[in-house]
Amino acid sequence: MPDRVTKAALRTLAAAALLGLAACASVPAETTAPQTAAAVSAPPGPPPCRPLAGEPNPPQGWGYLQEVAALCKADIFKAASGKGEPNRQIAIHTKQDVGILVRPAVVVLKPATTLRWRWNVATLPSKVAEEVAAKHDYLSIAVKFDNGHDLTYMWSAELPEGKGFRCPLPGWDQRETHVVVRSGGGGLGRWLSEERNILADYKKHVGGPPPTRVTEVWLIANSIFQQGEGAARIGDISLGTAKARKRKRVL
Repeated sequence: MPDRVTKAALRTLAAAALLGLAACASVPAETTAPQTAAAVSAPPGPPPCRPLAGEPNPPQGWGYLQEVAALCKADIFKAASGKGEPNRQIAIHTKQDVGILVRPAVVVLKPATTLRWRWNVATLPSKVAEEVAAKHDYLSIAVKFDNGHDLTYMWSAELPEGKGFRCPLPGWDQRETHVVVRSGGGGLGRWLSEERNILADYKKHVGGPPPTRVTEVWLIANSIFQQGEGAARIGDISLGTAKARKRKRVL
């Protein structure tokens, strides 16, 4: 048992160091906090990623966030289609890896700007609450802003709907905020529609001077900490206001 605990602890520290390094490489200087002794002393070690044969093949118009992909090569997101559901979908499958899929989507942020999407989550990569680093495996969709921050909407295994919290990983805690939009097993395996008022969520969960633009939409899948597996499909992603003649279609 002690050997198992030690290996799990080292795996968690290595994964946290991996993702923390990626975040610190991309966060603007003015939002980066000084490194703590714990962050500096985290063992480097190889990332506990599942080996990938070949190269990732992301959906057209999307690409992997290189700060993460350079340290953990994964092929998590695939273009897909379905009858009677969104014609254009992205299928998500994460297993002992991590990836962030990025698409540019510049939209002026107004009080009524919303993010809409539909998703069908089959399996959650964590079976417990994800707000600590050792359990921080999840599926989500995020919007990145022109101030360097991002707001990510996740389906949690146990955390209550409406809960917001800063990412528990070093570096990411300076830039990323999570909002729980679904919780538990109810609704798994079904297509569900979501819509969030971005500015209202930013003011409530992030605070400070608001950004002026959304610059990117991200899809995030992480199963690196507990070495589990998660699967979902997502489609009908758009940005805009209810009064807009045409919303910006992302997928």
